[in-house]
Parts: sequence; structure tokens; C-alpha cells
Amino acid sequence: MERQLRVYIGTWNVNAKLPDRPLSEWISLKNCGVVALSMQEVVPLNTSNMLSLDLVRLKSWERKIEATLEEEGQYIKVISRQLFGLALLLYVRDDLLKSVSNVQVEATCCGPMGMANKGAIAVSFELFDHTLCFLGTHMTAGRGKNLRRAADYHSIMRHLRFKAPARCIMDHDAVFWFGDLNYRIARLSYHEVKSLIARRKFAELLENDQLALQRAAGDAFVPFLEVPPCFAPTYRYDPGTDNYDSREKPRVPSWCDRILWHAFVPLRPLSYQRHDPFQCSDHRPVSGHYQITLPAVRAPRPAPASPSACAREELPPGRAVPAPPLPRAPSPPRSLAPQPPPPMLAHDPFTLGATAAMQADGVGVGVGVCVGVKRETRSAPKEV
Repeated sequence: MERQLRVYIGTWNVNAKLPDRPLSEWISLKNCGVVALSMQEVVPLNTSNMLSLDLVRLKSWERKIEATLEEEGQYIKVISRQLFGLALLLYVRDDLLKSVSNVQVEATCCGPMGMANKGAIAVSFELFDHTLCFLGTHMTAGRGKNLRRAADYHSIMRHLRFKAPARCIMDHDAVFWFGDLNYRIARLSYHEVKSLIARRKFAELLENDQLALQRAAGDAFVPFLEVPPCFAPTYRYDPGTDNYDSREKPRVPSWCDRILWHAFVPLRPLSYQRHDPFQCSDHRPVSGHYQITLPAVRAPRPAPASPSACAREELPPGRAVPAPPLPRAPSPPRSLAPQPPPPMLAHDPFTLGATAAMQADGVGVGVGVCVGVKRETRSAPKEV
């Protein structure tokens, strides 16, 4: 039978801070069956944290997140993975857990010399015989590093592949790509951008958004869609205030924190917003709610793309969704070779709770809570 699945996506660069407000002001599930959260800079991005894995802060975040989920229902943690400062967490409502199978987690780095100060973590799994992928990322920073961000994108597309069964990112029925993509507003000064923000001229800002320009030029994220942001840029604030950067040489306010998607099944965005009460970081958190229609019969898919095809996005006809038209920007040189990925970290990739006793007739109906989470090292059994 056809099912409706509601998904909550959240992303936040937390600037190595713990939240200064209740997380319920960011995480509001609204009957979602799947919850995916990406956080960046969970730990400071210094040499010490790049040489050793600090899980203490992530565990503190997990406790706060799960306490928030308990307020809305029963949710089970499927994975929690940290790649130095980057973290990805996935929860499913307990009545869906027995229909989850083939859970895989992979990661790749985009930092200088393959170091993990920037990169991506992705989880792939099957739900009711449909494949879903959630990819959290932290890409190269700096207003002048736009070409490097395009190279990060192609590096992730090339290197992030799942093994059993073999899939690349674009082989899933639905993909969410979210995180601190670090794209900036170009061609406008700090004061021009602030003036447009004050007048809520977000469409004019979007015409100068590096991500939108790269998509329109065909240089990165071409197959992906995004709801045009109708909220003020989420970076860079003076921590502890609602003021944009007030330093002598301020950073231009920008939409660094984004949520994009690609789908072969019907997918409808329900919300896309920033969350203002939080002041602990120089970023504001962002969230989105999405509704996915999972057909009763899975439509035939093209054969899985080869690694080179994934990297170049040479997808079969009908697979790529064109980006909306915007003024064309110069293409980045194709000579920027991505760095090879380091080996995956091998710490506790899966955390699954007890399987619920019943299966709901429809996905995305009802809510629940992460109670008595227990650890296992296998994926949940597929529904029969």
C-alpha cells in the first residue's frame, strides 16, 4: 500500500557550544517518522581534536536531543557517528524500526591533505523496500573559497559509496544533503547585505548566493532542489547576541546552513526555517519538514551509477532535476582534484533499540520517544 512518510531534517553549526535554550525550540517533529540531525563543530576544530576523537560533547548532545524526543513520542536511535567536528544522528519512530534494514554508514574527508576538519557523513537504509540516504556535511569555509566548495561537492559524490548493497549517493529513492555548506553571498558588501536583510529583500540576496549561482551554472548540486530561503542569513553572528558580525573586518551575512534534496518518488517540502532564540553559536539552527510518498510498488530504477558517473553526475535521462535559472557565473576549473578519503572510523556505528510490536498502516502518523535505548551491532530486521 502507498505510504506517507514525514521526515524532519535539522542542521546547526554549534561552534563547540552546548545549547543555551531548550532544544524543543529547534526540534519540532510534527508526526515525523524519521529524524535526521547534522551538527558541525561539535568540538573545536584544532589540531588536538583532529588527532584524537572526542566523543564526550557528542554524548552530551545526544542526551539533550533524546530528552527532547521523549516529549514527542517514542523514537529509537539508528546511528550516531562523529567525524571529528562533524556529527550525524538518525532516529526513527519505534513502530517503523522493524521495517528498517540494510543500514550502512560511510564518511569521507575534504580537508587539506585528507584531514577531517571538513567532510561528510552519510547513512543509507531501506524502509518499506525504498532506499533513503541522509548526508550531513561541513564544507570549505571562506567567501573566496567558492571553487574549493565545488571541489568538495564532487569529491563527496565520487568517494562516498556504500558497499553492501553497492550504491552511490544518487542511487537512492530519496537523498537529503544538509549541513554547513559554507556558501556565501557574493558581489555585495557587508552593509549592502545588511540593508537588504533589514528590508527583507531575500530574493535579491538569493541572486547573489554562491550556491544558487553554482547550481544555475551547472557546477555543483545540479540534481538537487532547495526551497528558496525566506529567512535572514544564518551566519555570522556575534555569539550571545542577535547582531551580525561587528568586528573591524566583518564577515558578510550568508546562508551557510542549507537543506537540499533529490528524489525519484514524490517529495513535498512542508517547512524550511531558521530558529532565532539560540545565541550560543555564530550560526542559527535550520530545520525542514518534508513529506515523501512511498508507492506500493517500487518503480524500476536505472542500473546503479559507476563511481565516475556519480562523480560527474552523468546520470541517465530523467534522473537529474535541473536547477532553477539564475544569472550564470563562471565555472570552477575542473583541475581541482579532490583529496582521497581516509579510512572510516570504527567506533560504534549503529545504536538500535528494541523493535516495536506493531506496524502502522501509514508512515508519518503518530509520534513517540527514545526510551530505554539499548545497543546492538546489527541493522533492524526487514518487515516480512
